Amino acid sequence: MKITHSLFAGAALCALVGVGCAPPPVTPMNDAAATPDAAAPADSSSQACTPPALTNECVMEGCQFAPLTLPYCDGSGDFRFYQNNFCSNQLTLVVIAAGWCVPCQQEAAQMQDEIISRYAGRVRVVTVYGQNVARTPASPNECMNWKNRYSLESDMVYDATGLTQRYFPNMAFPANMIIDREGVIRHRVYGTSQGLQSLKDQIDGLLQ
Repeated sequence: MKITHSLFAGAALCALVGVGCAPPPVTPMNDAAATPDAAAPADSSSQACTPPALTNECVMEGCQFAPLTLPYCDGSGDFRFYQNNFCSNQLTLVVIAAGWCVPCQQEAAQMQDEIISRYAGRVRVVTVYGQNVARTPASPNECMNWKNRYSLESDMVYDATGLTQRYFPNMAFPANMIIDREGVIRHRVYGTSQGLQSLKDQIDGLLQ
């Protein structure tokens, strides 16, 4: 059964139970490192495609995922959600993690084998490193350390401004969303449940 923690108990339960973490809200800062990409020009260096027409943007299941631009951890440029390999995969899994969150660490340790490699070519995985171990905004180096620590071969970006908080208002970590080719949020979950099995079950059902 999925377990979600409230803002008040999330941090304590993270250490004791290891199911989901909820930090205090972080006020987004004015920074160009993270911006909506609705008007972003096509990126000819990536497998760009025409994004779906967005008419129903919100953060709930059944709504369309709002355009998002975040910097890659390795400094190679910006990741634009509706351009980088969006059309070449049936689904996109967005994972938002924090360095201080034990369940995030547990999920990341399984992500490469259980999700990224298993569904390569069908599911694009985007990992967003949101906060470091001190619960402050992430830096590129900290983001790269996370990627290397868990040998993640997915798109790896960092959120230094708290932009992704709009997709997860309750601030629970880890936060996962599955988005289809129409940009529709088909599933979202906070915390972990049965390792990654419940997430795999959702992906398998959507790929049929």
